[in-house]
Amino acid sequence: MNPTTARPNRTLLNLLVGSGLLLALGLASGCSATCPQVQQSYAQALAKESALEEKSPEGKERPVQFGLTLRADLLNNIANTAIQGALKTGLNAVSDIDVGAGQTVGVKTSGDVVNLNIQPSDACEHCFRISGKLDGAVGLDIPFVGNKRTKLGGNLSVVAPVLLAQGKDGGGVLQFDIASAAKIGKSSLSTTLGDLPGSWSRVLQSKLSTVLLNKLLEGQKPIDLFSFEGPSLGIPGMEILPARLVTDAKTGTIYAGFSTNISGLQNEKNIAPVTQLNSDQNLALSFNPNMIVHAISLMMKSDIIPRQYSSDGKAQRDGSAHATVNAVRFTQGEDGELPMHVDFSVFDFGAGQSMCYQFAGSAGGKIALKSNRLQVSLTDADITDSSIPGFATAMNWGKASFLQSSKTVINKSLDPQNIEIPGGKLGFRGLSVNLEGGAVVLRGDSSPINAGAN
Repeated sequence: MNPTTARPNRTLLNLLVGSGLLLALGLASGCSATCPQVQQSYAQALAKESALEEKSPEGKERPVQFGLTLRADLLNNIANTAIQGALKTGLNAVSDIDVGAGQTVGVKTSGDVVNLNIQPSDACEHCFRISGKLDGAVGLDIPFVGNKRTKLGGNLSVVAPVLLAQGKDGGGVLQFDIASAAKIGKSSLSTTLGDLPGSWSRVLQSKLSTVLLNKLLEGQKPIDLFSFEGPSLGIPGMEILPARLVTDAKTGTIYAGFSTNISGLQNEKNIAPVTQLNSDQNLALSFNPNMIVHAISLMMKSDIIPRQYSSDGKAQRDGSAHATVNAVRFTQGEDGELPMHVDFSVFDFGAGQSMCYQFAGSAGGKIALKSNRLQVSLTDADITDSSIPGFATAMNWGKASFLQSSKTVINKSLDPQNIEIPGGKLGFRGLSVNLEGGAVVLRGDSSPINAGAN
């Protein structure tokens, strides 16, 4: 090799090496300056995340975050079993009826209330009327006649309020407060008896009606009609709490509103109660979209979903990238569709000698009804801001666990199986999903399915 040509090559090599060292030094100094900034930004993001209130302050009114609306005809279908059981107990009576002249008739009744119907009543706030027909038997010990057994018929009408109470295992339970019926004074019971000798049927019917009505109403505990557990997200200490009851006699609807003990939601406004259902709808479920953000952050804190990731968006326990969810946004779309975006931030502290950086992103998708079933999808992600433009790739983060978990939270928040009914479960056909008064609302048609049905 010619020495004169070798010298320029060595000079070029030295320049390249020197430039590389300068670049490395520049990156290192940039990292030392940037890493504290990224860590500070991450700490500030964590400070904004929610916690759970350990104890609810006495008398505190909590904002409604979940809503459940039923029409009276659906309530009639799902509560029939529970109501019949309670009324059957009341009809099992043993008594002595004073018929005058120092005479008493021994009475023992048994039976059911059939053809039950539940309708709103204007007798009081939240009042409903339960009516039906008596179908049973009565045994009588009549003076100078002896023991007789005859058919027990007649009509029953009980007017009492419904209550929204705390469930034994959390959530809420809708109850029929039958014990309040006597105070309201709008209930009635009239018996008919089968053929009895002489005028005994006429003499006993009125007195037996009074005995049975008193037996039905006195000392009765509230009847559980159905319960609402809320979404099962596995967050330790999270509570679903009854917050508001709205009944509308004109539309025949019952709205039960529920809150949580998530601290970050306590200053939110109530979601608007859904009290109007179309003729083909008898059930609606609604929730506050902001609940998703707080739920995901709590799930991250509890290690239910990963907080840390590799730089390419894969869940990794000791990953250098740390994620937070900032907002979930819904917009009204076409009929049966609700576009959504999940806004998030990632703070990467750098693995090995790599750079520290942070970026903001947004994943787009939608809620849609397909074949009357709710489907939630996230189909794309974009980087909306970055401390080092071009360093993060959106494609790597679109399927990150925390984003996919947002779909689970939405599905569980709008799941009709959160409603527990006596003796079975609810079948459901979704008919519409919309944004109403700031809440996501799923409306549909529901009917009870016997627990033994396939």
